Amino acid sequence: MALRDLIANAVGAAFTAIGDIPDLVVLKRVDGTTYNAVTGQNVENVQQQSVKAVLFDPQAGTQAPQSALELDQSRLGLSDKAALIEQRSLAFSPKVQDDLITSTGVKYVVVKISEDPVSATWTLWLKIKA
Repeated sequence: MALRDLIANAVGAAFTAIGDIPDLVVLKRVDGTTYNAVTGQNVENVQQQSVKAVLFDPQAGTQAPQSALELDQSRLGLSDKAALIEQRSLAFSPKVQDDLITSTGVKYVVVKISEDPVSATWTLWLKIKA
């Protein structure tokens, strides 16, 4: 077994071991619309999946101003979040601006994505949807 697989397995075991710390979130992507000739309406093409994510304050431990954290021209406010997700738990790769995450009734837009060097986790920076 390659080192990459060992690390990915360890990440999976860690997500299991931390029990109820991760939140169950819904990752949703709308890939355009399709015209339904029967109803005469456009229907959204939706991919959606529930997944465990560790949500955290992206400004914790930074020297960022208390009002916002700059991320590639996107300002994250104090109520915005970041989410750590095991890559193998998702059926599709997240996309910036195309994806929404819902957690405890709050909707967030994905504004930045990064992955660790062995592709075991994604970190998604989330801005509350206006």
